Amino acid sequence: MILKTGRALALGYFLAVFLLAGIGHTYFFNLPYVVALRGFSVVEYLAHALEPLNFARDFPGGSYSTTDNSILTQLYIPLKQLTGLSNIDLMTGGIWLEILSVIAGATVLWHSLAASVAGEPSREDRLKRLFVGGWLVTVLVSGNVIKPNLSNFGAPFFHGQFYGYADALAFVSLAAYLRGKWVFVTLALIAAFAVHPIKAMMPCVFIGAAVLANIRTDLTVRSVASGVCVALFAAYWAVFQLNMGGAAGVPNIPDDVFIAYSRIQQYHWYPAVTGLISFDQDTGLVPFFAVLTMALIAGLKSGLPHRAKSAFLSGFIVLAGLTAWGIYISIDLRSAFLIKLCLIRASDFMVQLSPFLICLAIYQTWRGKEWLWFSIFIGFVLAALFPRTQPSYFLAFAAAALFLVQSLSQRKARSDLALPVLAMGLFFLITQLVWWRFPGGSNPLFNSAWAVLVAAACYIGLKVPVAHRLLPLRSLVVALAFSLVFLSGAFAWLRHNSTLQGDMDFARSFYRAQEWAQQSTDKTALFMVDPCLNYGWRDFSERSSIGTPREWYMTGWGYVSDFRVFRRGQEIGQTLGMDLTGLLPQRDEEAKLQIGAMCTQARELFYAESRAPLRRMHETFGVDYFVMHKGQSDDLVQTHSIEPVYANDHVRIFSAKDYLK
Repeated sequence: MILKTGRALALGYFLAVFLLAGIGHTYFFNLPYVVALRGFSVVEYLAHALEPLNFARDFPGGSYSTTDNSILTQLYIPLKQLTGLSNIDLMTGGIWLEILSVIAGATVLWHSLAASVAGEPSREDRLKRLFVGGWLVTVLVSGNVIKPNLSNFGAPFFHGQFYGYADALAFVSLAAYLRGKWVFVTLALIAAFAVHPIKAMMPCVFIGAAVLANIRTDLTVRSVASGVCVALFAAYWAVFQLNMGGAAGVPNIPDDVFIAYSRIQQYHWYPAVTGLISFDQDTGLVPFFAVLTMALIAGLKSGLPHRAKSAFLSGFIVLAGLTAWGIYISIDLRSAFLIKLCLIRASDFMVQLSPFLICLAIYQTWRGKEWLWFSIFIGFVLAALFPRTQPSYFLAFAAAALFLVQSLSQRKARSDLALPVLAMGLFFLITQLVWWRFPGGSNPLFNSAWAVLVAAACYIGLKVPVAHRLLPLRSLVVALAFSLVFLSGAFAWLRHNSTLQGDMDFARSFYRAQEWAQQSTDKTALFMVDPCLNYGWRDFSERSSIGTPREWYMTGWGYVSDFRVFRRGQEIGQTLGMDLTGLLPQRDEEAKLQIGAMCTQARELFYAESRAPLRRMHETFGVDYFVMHKGQSDDLVQTHSIEPVYANDHVRIFSAKDYLK
């Protein structure tokens, strides 16, 4: 009866996580406002695809041209025609389905891993496995455990297009590999390539390394056939869908130009510039090493069979090598193509797989009543689940040290200890050298009080004496208690993540301004928005935008390498009056992000009292409307007695003829 109730509660927990993640990643029912402000969405994609005449005068900001490369994004068009749902409703449904796919894919991989460990599980063990699987998916859809990748991609992140779906397919491909189901490996990887080629490349590398590590059992006709099929499809997709061979008549951007402009704006390709491996290693390199260290110790404690252990070990080593190569490429700066390939994303996949090993260790130590280890592993995860936290470097190294001491006392073979000793030494040396090279921050080893307190609280709570008659309920009580903490952390993180850092009021006003434009202006009207808004405008206005500096100088051409778009962006920026001299580095010069400086320069021109820059934009490109921050435009309104055609609490829209008269 107790176990039956426990299973029902565990399934209820999965449902609660799904509902909470769905509500949280759609910003607690504020998704339209977030999309209106941030742009680059399914909503904009559908507006472009279904109303092309509305965007005849649009500067291609990159959202449509980039996301159109994914088969999943393309599927929104027939889905829209079939259902008749609004664009934002389709995006909302896509996000919910994306979350569900990650939960489903993770559950498949989790049960493949848990089923592979030694020992026949009891009915109580199966209940524990179910709850730990629930905690695992909580970590994958909320919190900061999977955040510290060196490519600086936000995680967990769901936008209804490709990231989560590609991750789910990667999980399924690994589960199929562990079970020797090569047909499913092939199908999952092919589908992943069609969804997101670069993310699909990482499980391919992992599985390839795993096969070589287990060559006697894994190198078969089926595995070779699987590899050939995936490689052929990847080549086909790269040439005919992604135009990696170069589209006919489309000139490529020279490498020097591409690298110079991308280095001062790209958040993902240059970890030395963003600081993740240098001056800001506390938010990148340090927590990344923390996750890898804990995953390594967890893998050694998890009881995985030799084949699976070899697969993960070899896979992680090759992914680490790929990450290191990607870092070298981003510093060497010889190839724009390799920079765009973003091999640093291998670190992303490593961090995503690490919770599987840590949760497997949680499950095994719970089964074996190793309460100290259980507390360390679960404390590490819980401490990083809440907002403004990160995986604890100190706790991970403490776990590694404890593992080494215990192993030596148990007289384990010294060869078994070589890898953790090597990893600990290498990680420690790198972080200390970076700390010495970039002084000012705290020593990475001494910034983890919160995580230690959480782990200690878990251990103390588990050691509380329980009456003999309550022992049958102990596992269920432990499961429910930790489940409540996991849900609390997930809610806190999701709630914090949905605040837009105080911009929600402006986002609502910007959304209403877009609605007005869609309802009250000619379909061919051309707008120019405040240049610091980056992407938002086209989604709900369904009107053309002359673009922003972020689009002119990066996203409009950065992912499609179209020199024509680059030249047009240059022309627009020069017409406004922008001058990037002094901001663009030479290849042998140190670079830093200049997004703030570009925003400041463009905004000074946009709100110039003389109005000359906007007069040039109107006369050269025929801009019909200017969309301004209310606070930024107060002086202009008072000085020149200009009346907006639309205004609300935070936004004013001026027609060019009224503004420039």
